[in-house]
Amino acid sequence: MRDLVYGEFGFMSLVALFRKYSDQIPRRAVVADLGSGVGRPLFAAACLRPDIARCVGVEKLRGLHELAGELRALYDAELAPVLGAHPPRGELHRGDFLGGVEWRGADVVLVNSAIFRDELFDATEARAAEVLTPGALVVTLRRGFRDCGHEGACWELLEATERRQSWGMSTVYVHRRTKTRPAAPASKISEAPAGQTRACHRRAMRPCKL
Repeated sequence: MRDLVYGEFGFMSLVALFRKYSDQIPRRAVVADLGSGVGRPLFAAACLRPDIARCVGVEKLRGLHELAGELRALYDAELAPVLGAHPPRGELHRGDFLGGVEWRGADVVLVNSAIFRDELFDATEARAAEVLTPGALVVTLRRGFRDCGHEGACWELLEATERRQSWGMSTVYVHRRTKTRPAAPASKISEAPAGQTRACHRRAMRPCKL
């Protein structure tokens, strides 16, 4: 249950993000929020960057997902009409973001990982490396991705800065997806020839291309 405790990205934290990385976020981009709660950060993103195409939220808890639906109705009725001819479209999905494909290919991904267990955080990093393309930005809280900062890493760390969130200060980590392919799953490594398998283990934390 620890992973389901509620908290949100602070509005000014999002302002800083979209201002600083505006030149790296393309027009008609897709912004995703994993564990999107009632959807406030998503629709704040739509207002901060009205030229994006879609804001995609994935939330596991039914009650929060239903409240987000109410906020989307308010956004559609009152905000979207003043954001231009092609305002960002809000998409809300209920389910587990680790198994879903709704955020595949997103350009910006928000992950409130402040109290994620190690297993969930590592699984989120692996899934992001699998479904996102080079150049995508992933923003996490409190800790950064492991496969980062060395030759052949899947992620480049752009920033680690303390910013205010809904519950107080937290370190914001901004990562950019590199062109490196993620490491092959263990099942694939076990099927590789013995020489290749040994080479993979020697490189431990580096991606292995079989």
